[in-house]
Amino acid sequence: MRKDTSRAMALILAAMFLFPLAGAGFAQEKATGERAKSVEAEKKEGPVIVYRVNFEIRELEDGKRVNTRKYTLLMEEGHTGRVRVEGGVPARLPAGGIRLVDSGLDIDCHLRERGNYIALQITLELRTFVLAERENQAQRHPMSRKIRSQVGTAILPGQPTVVSVVDDTATKRRYELEVTATKVN
Repeated sequence: MRKDTSRAMALILAAMFLFPLAGAGFAQEKATGERAKSVEAEKKEGPVIVYRVNFEIRELEDGKRVNTRKYTLLMEEGHTGRVRVEGGVPARLPAGGIRLVDSGLDIDCHLRERGNYIALQITLELRTFVLAERENQAQRHPMSRKIRSQVGTAILPGQPTVVSVVDDTATKRRYELEVTATKVN
């Protein structure tokens, strides 16, 4: 009986040490298989391509530049980047009192490679204030303006390109959007 007990203990000990090693080998094989699948998926999808996209918004009045704003996004090819600049400006109401009026800028840009070009879908919304004179009054009052431009275009990498020019209908202001997209990797 003692011999049977010793044999049973030896089997139990062997099982305790061998099964975890077999399990570890299975886990390693499974992890290696998952890594191989991940590498295969990356080959199918291709490498990650990143662009630096520079936006320059120029504001002109009577043909003279009065303001320039610059924004930069690092964007993965095939994705959409967004810029949001939000604010509020207090404005007097005709009946008295003050109301906070939205001002700011929104840029949405979707980027895709197309051969030697970079295809862009851009939406620009600019909410600003300008001082306008009322008739028969020397007093100037702020007027809110919303300029919106949507453009689908293709540009050459690394070349600054004006993709949108918008004239404000109530003033002598013009807004130009220039975009430069340069491959980072």
